[in-house]
Amino acid sequence: MDKWFPSLFLDTNVLWSDKGKNIFQDKYIKWLQVYKNLTGAKIYTSEAFAQELYYLEKEKLKEICTQIKKIKSRYPDHEIIELDQDILFQTYEKQIKSLFSKIISWNTISISECIRRATEKIPPCTKIKEEFRDTVWRLSYLWVLKQKEYCVFISKDIHFSKCEKEHPSAKIYKTLYEFFKDFNEDFLNITLWETELFKVFPLSDIVNYLWYNLSHQDDVEEFIDPSGTDFTVTKTNNVQHKYTSIVCIGFEWDKYTFSFTVGFLCGFEIYDSSWKDFTEDFLSESWIIETVNGEFIYEDNKITINEESFINNVEEISLSWYLDDMAVDHYQEYGR
Repeated sequence: MDKWFPSLFLDTNVLWSDKGKNIFQDKYIKWLQVYKNLTGAKIYTSEAFAQELYYLEKEKLKEICTQIKKIKSRYPDHEIIELDQDILFQTYEKQIKSLFSKIISWNTISISECIRRATEKIPPCTKIKEEFRDTVWRLSYLWVLKQKEYCVFISKDIHFSKCEKEHPSAKIYKTLYEFFKDFNEDFLNITLWETELFKVFPLSDIVNYLWYNLSHQDDVEEFIDPSGTDFTVTKTNNVQHKYTSIVCIGFEWDKYTFSFTVGFLCGFEIYDSSWKDFTEDFLSESWIIETVNGEFIYEDNKITINEESFINNVEEISLSWYLDDMAVDHYQEYGR
């Protein structure tokens, strides 16, 4: 991962919805998950953040269940299913843990430093509020930076902006939208690992699209020029994967478009029937390069291949220059 794809440290206000909406369906959170998967960037939060999220969710579930009980009491003749708060909370807890690469433990920060900041009114502590909790969060973020990791803080709280004065690498964004807007041009350089492509589009399937491998024998000399020679060129079924290139060429909030090029070495053989008495008319085996170019969509952690975008390119080569050398060698050896 290139250094300009930073890790992120999230405040609770990024993930909490007081209106009861499913935050994991939010387009920015979905894009955050895609960003993490594509770049390898880490998503952090503090244990203090996580505990607050868990507390808020439990309170929300209690409120919902209380409302359901009231509805059941009001409509006793109707069957209304009660919610299992424990199971629902466990689902939420798994979602939170899955989103974050690491939740920074209390043990990584100094409690004495928190007390000193509260006593000396160092932000986020003020003369009015001690903000002990916010101090824990700030120190957790600074701890990540001290590990020499490029990481930005996402928080709507203004007092966190002063973190930038405590470490030269500190960077604060108010929202995920602002972060992605700032980095959108850089996303065009994201590269996906070829193993991800090959999981859904194996090499054996790509080989089936090779023009050289499927072309008729009469077509071979269209891209292997035997001019200046009397040799016959015959294709073989020998195909070797040479390289793969995958580059992001476009993106939306929750969808990426990639172009890919898969290169192959395709074998061919050289014959000359006039030399049969000397060489049984087979002279040599060599290779050409053919590429399969196409596009695919990466959305919701799934790859969809666009087969209509496929274009083949066969590198045209001339045999004459090294066949001439080969002929000289054979003349010298067989005295022809």
